[in-house]
Amino acid sequence: MAMNKTTHAIAAVLDTILVPASSVTRPAALYLALHTGDPGADGTANELSVGNGYGRKLITFDGSAVPYVSELDALYGPCTTLAWGNCTHASIWDAETGGNAWYEGPLTTARYIDVDDQLRIPAGDVQVSEN
Repeated sequence: MAMNKTTHAIAAVLDTILVPASSVTRPAALYLALHTGDPGADGTANELSVGNGYGRKLITFDGSAVPYVSELDALYGPCTTLAWGNCTHASIWDAETGGNAWYEGPLTTARYIDVDDQLRIPAGDVQVSEN
């Protein structure tokens, strides 16, 4: 799945390059979130609610070539009591809860997550570039 910069990421890059007095702190860790619809330009819409087996998953990247690709599998679930619904998008955040969304994009294939289901996003499936 290809990811796009959120409005937060765009502003951070522009501030770093164009505003001499600004400095953007690199996130200490990054987390992959799931969404049941387009998260929008700021990455915040339609994220699954924490609980019922869902929470953002730690993600790391191999930066040796563009696009940068995820190094870890992200395993969500199992969904415990209520179906999560149709997961269609993902986003990359700088916190396990709250925080700032940096990238967002559609899943290669949407997937309905019912009770007792899991969703695995294999290493290499999340790709980030500036193109």
